[in-house]
Amino acid sequence: MKYSLCGILVHNDPAESLIPYKTDKDIIDLSPPILIIEVIAHLIMTTKTYISLHNT
Repeated sequence: MKYSLCGILVHNDPAESLIPYKTDKDIIDLSPPILIIEVIAHLIMTTKTYISLHNT
């Protein structure tokens, strides 16, 4: 069995907005201890561009 210690979250925003929601920021705060893995990157994508929440 293989295990992951970290992960990358990527999701789109249907409204094409790159302004992160509070819940987007909360995910990073919850990793760890609430999430089992550490989030090392969190990207929000639109059809034209993206933003990394680790750079904001």
